[in-house]
Amino acid sequence: MSIHLVSGIIPTNGLEVFVMASGKEDKVKGTVNKAAGKVKEAAGKVTGSSKTESKGKAQQVKGELQKGKGKAKEKAKK
Repeated sequence: MSIHLVSGIIPTNGLEVFVMASGKEDKVKGTVNKAAGKVKEAAGKVTGSSKTESKGKAQQVKGELQKGKGKAKEKAKK
C-alpha cells in the first residue's frame, strides 16, 4: 500500500494513509490551477481549439474552488 499525497505517493508497510492538504497548500494549488487554466484558455483561443479553451476555463473554476477550500480550512482553524 501507499500514502496518497497531494504531490505524490509514499510507500508504506501495507497501510494506506490519506494526507490532507493544509489551507495554504490548497490556496497555492488553486492559484496555480487558475494561472494554468488562463494559459490553456489563451492557447485555445490562439489555436482556434474551443475544446482547449473550454478546458482552460474549467481549470480556472477548479482553481477558484481550491482557493475557497483553502480559505475555509484556514478560517476553521481559528
